[in-house]
Amino acid sequence: LEPALLALKEAGVSADGAFAPSYKTSDRFVIPMAAATPFEAATLAAPFSCALTGVNQVRLRPDDKTVVLGGGTMGLMYAHALSLKGIRGTIVDISSERLKLTEQAAPYGWNVAGSFEKARFQFNHGRCDVVVDTTSVMLEKTLPCINRGARIVLVGRCNGGAQIKPAELADKSISLISSIVRIGT
Repeated sequence: LEPALLALKEAGVSADGAFAPSYKTSDRFVIPMAAATPFEAATLAAPFSCALTGVNQVRLRPDDKTVVLGGGTMGLMYAHALSLKGIRGTIVDISSERLKLTEQAAPYGWNVAGSFEKARFQFNHGRCDVVVDTTSVMLEKTLPCINRGARIVLVGRCNGGAQIKPAELADKSISLISSIVRIGT
């Protein structure tokens, strides 16, 4: 992409990234890795930086009732990044096969559940403080189930939509947080 077009899109997210057949960038965006770094580990560097960015933007408290929606790569990365901050919670996935894998890969002290409803009813009053949505389809369903001052991290990149009421977000002091690493950061 031309630099003017690239400024409007996020490389690797809304525009082809480093796994495209060709990719042109400046050297300031290239971070050398040790030659011994396995390819599989190197491929996870950019997604994990998104998870760390998202977690670092959230005002976390040790008693936060936390749910990660989606038990795939990004959901597990978020759960592990949150666990490094001392947070425990529940990872949700509706796929029974993925849920089995999630159970094996979840951080110590984390639970897994097959639905958002099962996850949230583990908490008093069935309400959450932190929700990480890696699915991009759960925003509307989570809004009625969160506490005042809740934080919702939006990670998923599907082109879905959601109807939200800005006044409701303001009245309940709800924060919506994006976790995609911006170009130049």
